[in-house]
Amino acid sequence: MSNKKRRMAARVIAAILIIVFILALFSSMFQVNAQAATPEAQLQAYANYKVIYVVGDKQIPVGAEAIQYSLVTAANLESVRADARRPSNPGSGKVLCGGIEMELPKELYDMGGYITDVYGNIMISEAALCNYISAVLSPYTTVGKTRMFMTTAGVLRTVGGGNFGIGVDLKTELGFLRDAILTHTQSARIPVMTAGGTSAPVYIEPTAALLPVAGNALYDIGMTYVEIDLTNQSLYYYKDGALLLSTSIVSGDMKRNRATPEGVFYLYSKQRNRTLKGEDYEAFVRYWMPVYGNIGLHDASWRGRFGGSIYQTNGSHGCINMPTAAAKQLYEAAELGTPVVVYY
Repeated sequence: MSNKKRRMAARVIAAILIIVFILALFSSMFQVNAQAATPEAQLQAYANYKVIYVVGDKQIPVGAEAIQYSLVTAANLESVRADARRPSNPGSGKVLCGGIEMELPKELYDMGGYITDVYGNIMISEAALCNYISAVLSPYTTVGKTRMFMTTAGVLRTVGGGNFGIGVDLKTELGFLRDAILTHTQSARIPVMTAGGTSAPVYIEPTAALLPVAGNALYDIGMTYVEIDLTNQSLYYYKDGALLLSTSIVSGDMKRNRATPEGVFYLYSKQRNRTLKGEDYEAFVRYWMPVYGNIGLHDASWRGRFGGSIYQTNGSHGCINMPTAAAKQLYEAAELGTPVVVYY
């Protein structure tokens, strides 16, 4: 046989082998699809787990209902896709599919209302699982919750919002729940909590025994805190229930829609000699004490007066402006984590 014929025969054999490989591959794919469990059977397999969260003397079971809540369906597919485009929690854009974690596939199919991949595998949204965890553990958190507070003026009032308090480490708990689902685990779990400004991550039930007294806040705020009365433009600092500082302030400009937000915050940093910058301002301060994003307490040496109605038309960009001496005293006395109660 000539070399030319040998080369031709080799090419034919190679082409046949490639065709055989492709046919085998497609055959395997079709076999997977043909043998895929029904959506109902897959759903039952995913739900074959149970986690019992233990918070104090409370027990909160999490099981099949979380799977039903998090199932990707034709009805919620667009919201799942939107969530993947705009991440809002640790599970955004991720799903459990075919027994593994993956990104939301681009190619999706509607199988009787169930959204599946090309192989017929249903999907569980991790973002929805995260929201479910947040909802069931919410009664045992205090971040953003409404608290009762006794003001320096002796008025009992409610204050809601802010970043102070006990929260849930959602990233950690989502990871635990995901693994429990994939491995069909049944176990008890003490959730990992976060403590923004608090000394101990323990939920405290607001009971009659914790009713406030003059100069004291209800339950987790404690006896050491900064109180900011925006209506009267006054700031007070209490240490172990004793008033150590009282000063006039200037808060966010009401006329320009820069009002200082209400809520219970906490002192999360202290810095000396900072230049604060924004779109239309640049200001050097000696004592910077942020409590929420770019909102903080600081000296304002450029002001000749504080208090009164200045904040109505010539206020700050949202921060609490203080006389330099008062800012220095608070900076040196207040520790990181100190609650800051702000109200109108």
